[in-house]
Amino acid sequence: MKELARGYNTEAKCSYNVITTASYLGMNSAPKEAFDWAMKQHRLQVATAILGRIMNDTASHKFEKKRGQPTTGIECYMNEYGVSEEEALKEFYNIAENAWKDINEEFVKKNDISMEIIITAVNLSRVTYVVYKHNQD
Repeated sequence: MKELARGYNTEAKCSYNVITTASYLGMNSAPKEAFDWAMKQHRLQVATAILGRIMNDTASHKFEKKRGQPTTGIECYMNEYGVSEEEALKEFYNIAENAWKDINEEFVKKNDISMEIIITAVNLSRVTYVVYKHNQD
C-alpha cells in the first residue's frame, strides 16, 4: 500500500507540474527562466500538487471503492494509522488547508518570477478546488 501511495503522490507531482508548465506556452511573459523555475519544484508547485492529490482522493475514494479499486489514498491512511474513515478524511482536509496556506503565502511574497506565472499555478489550484469541492469525482 505504501508503494501505491507513493505512486499516487508521484503522479500528482508530475501531472500538476506538466499542466502548469504547459499553460506557459504562448504567454508573452514566459521566458526561459519561467520554465527553469517551474522545473525546480518550488513550494508553490508542491502545494498545488498536494492540493490536487488530496482533493481528488477525498472526492473519489467512495466511487473508487465501489468500482473495485484495490485501495485508495484514504484507505492507505486508515490502514497505516489505524483510524476511521472520518478521521482520515479530517486529516486529508487538514493537509489541503495547509497546502492552501502555502499557496497563499507564495502568492503574496516577492518572487523573482513574473506574477502572471505565479497566478497560473494559483489558478490551477482554484480550478482543482471548484472541480472537487462537492466531493464528486
